[in-house]
Amino acid sequence: MDTKRKGIRRVEVSYTKNFYCSSIKKCDKMSDGMELVHALLSSKVEENSIAVFLDQQYFVLGIAEIGMGNIASVSMPVRNIAQRALLCNASHVIVAHNHPSGHCIPSDPDLLCTSALAVGLSLFEINLLDAFVVSQLGVFSIMQGAQFNLEEKSTKDFPDYKERIGSLMRQQVLQHFEKEEKEMLKGLIV
Repeated sequence: MDTKRKGIRRVEVSYTKNFYCSSIKKCDKMSDGMELVHALLSSKVEENSIAVFLDQQYFVLGIAEIGMGNIASVSMPVRNIAQRALLCNASHVIVAHNHPSGHCIPSDPDLLCTSALAVGLSLFEINLLDAFVVSQLGVFSIMQGAQFNLEEKSTKDFPDYKERIGSLMRQQVLQHFEKEEKEMLKGLIV
């Protein structure tokens, strides 16, 4: 037996106290989620992404910094978000990232990332409630297809974004099952 081998490590979930002090303890309204992510991301000068983990009653279980990017991009790996959601037993997730440029209209990569997250998390029975793009003046809800100007307290709808994200999600689900079917058939044909 190898005496140099260490024991198996124990995996634990730990929460850091006072990561962010907020009066928002529950995100059962979209405005609560927007306010929370706006407070955390609007002043960042580089792109950052966060995930807010919620239980079945939409109480905030925790917030995790997912990625730090540069002035133009940030990553949001499905695996990292799913792992953290599973470890804290979250039923719902809200993701957000900022656009330091000042505009909060999502890019095509933002839509693709949101679609992949929604599909990926659904495999673990975790619901992606929304994906927000944050700027200093407002927040864009990708799932709702709407931009909210926090200064003016106004909303502007973008119905084409809601349709595009739905279409992308359908495409990714079909691609996932087609890939699985091909792998299964490869195993059958020997």
